[in-house]
Amino acid sequence: GLRLDGELVAFAAALPAALSVDGARVDSVEVSFLCVHAEHRGRRLTSVVLGELARRVAASGVRHAVYTSSSQLPQAVGCARFHHRPLRPRRLLSSGFVEIEPVFAGLYAARFATLRRTGTPGLRPLRAADVPEATALVNRLHSGARLSRLFSPAELAHAALPRRGRMAAYVVVCPESGRLRGLVSFGLSVARPRGRRISWPWRLLPIGRPSVRAATLQLFAVEEGVDGAQLLADVLVLAKGRGCDVLTALDTFQAGPLLRQLRFEEGDGRLRFHVYNYGLTGATASALAPRDPRAVGGNAARGSRSSTSISSAAEGPRGSWTLQPTEIALLCSM
Repeated sequence: GLRLDGELVAFAAALPAALSVDGARVDSVEVSFLCVHAEHRGRRLTSVVLGELARRVAASGVRHAVYTSSSQLPQAVGCARFHHRPLRPRRLLSSGFVEIEPVFAGLYAARFATLRRTGTPGLRPLRAADVPEATALVNRLHSGARLSRLFSPAELAHAALPRRGRMAAYVVVCPESGRLRGLVSFGLSVARPRGRRISWPWRLLPIGRPSVRAATLQLFAVEEGVDGAQLLADVLVLAKGRGCDVLTALDTFQAGPLLRQLRFEEGDGRLRFHVYNYGLTGATASALAPRDPRAVGGNAARGSRSSTSISSAAEGPRGSWTLQPTEIALLCSM
């Protein structure tokens, strides 16, 4: 954190995180919770905080990091788009989240009607006793992605175990063997306008309108043979049963190809993924590989200016990326 006259004006955190990059395990940190006080923005405090964070991480022996950005920054390894599935269309209309002509309100509500019951056999809430097996399942399935997060049991428990009003998670259990075959989790949040307008998620909601209750898809991992489309449809039912008005998801990994058939609408927001100290290799510049750790570590340890720059795979021309969204398996809450 950065303090001016005793007041905290900028903050960023870096938590240990193991990544799988093109099949190789990479010990790294996950940079998150970056924030700057509104009255102190535009003073390059972000570069100061990130520079100090990079120096301390390098001093601890870790050379790599992963972070995301909703704004367009250079050198992203991939980009995913947010999609929204209305669960209570009329409430979204009254809140200003969706704006259409009033004459079409009835048709809009009918288009996004959801089922009342789940249809996936063996679907039940995630329990603490399931965490070790669920961790092995997620890591095994995520190994099919080029960029993914590897979880320890403690990390998965923190990220997925149900918490009242904050997180919901369900597993698919094989009726015959009792083993886990799938896991899905979604976070819960509420947007309450407090100023003149509120921005969420990447939309402006006018003051005086009803709040929006949202569910955000986090983990979605299913074995071959499990109906992923049915499981995602069940998430709609479960999220609506918890009072949510909209389900938000990224078009990444296994969930990405299923969004369109379940009538998810393409949103305005994008999430860009960056890998610190990773570069392009190969004649076609399509593979990811670490940069020279001696150069990185030496510069960072000395606190040079180059150690504070964020370096990753280069973004291709006109929005082409090294990784496609379906090749990325990371949480959208990073």
